[in-house]
Amino acid sequence: KIEEITKDLDGELTVSTSSMDMSALGSSGIVVQIKGKDLDKLREIAGDVKEIVAGVEGTTNVLDGTEDSTDELRVVVDREKASAHGLTVAQVYQELAGKLSEAKTATVLSTDTNEYDVYVKDAANESMTRDDVRNMTLEVTKQDGTTEQVKLSDVASFENAKGLQAISRKEQSRYMSVTAEIADGDNIGLVSSRVKKT
Repeated sequence: KIEEITKDLDGELTVSTSSMDMSALGSSGIVVQIKGKDLDKLREIAGDVKEIVAGVEGTTNVLDGTEDSTDELRVVVDREKASAHGLTVAQVYQELAGKLSEAKTATVLSTDTNEYDVYVKDAANESMTRDDVRNMTLEVTKQDGTTEQVKLSDVASFENAKGLQAISRKEQSRYMSVTAEIADGDNIGLVSSRVKKT
């Protein structure tokens, strides 16, 4: 059809086609991205989209990325309580992050065949539990330069929630992807149209 429409154009045209579907290109076939800032809302919408896509004829193995979610402890800093100690919310999180920071690569050891990352870890924080976090005391440098011992529980509350293994970002926005494979014998173009319509 393309060759027929363009036969009067002055130039050389090459048309090639392929029956390869997207799953052979490293994609799962159909991908729907949901963007937003609120992770809980993202998770909720991704779950809704997963249900919608799973109900479309021709889709199989529909995933929304929460299958590997883990339990997490959320620390919610109270701005007013932190302020009463002369602290900003950012300062509290910064101190907490320092105590919970993962091992950092210190150097790389190279051999003839391999390179090995060398990690340095603080043994004192290696086996920290949720109760340890709840009972944590932060030594925080206030804006006037003095330091103060502040119990984390005095300036923050704690929530048990579900966390994502990884948070994807694109153009400074968070997103979650709902993916679906194409059922055997179906066509990615037709399935994609059905998904969009639904």
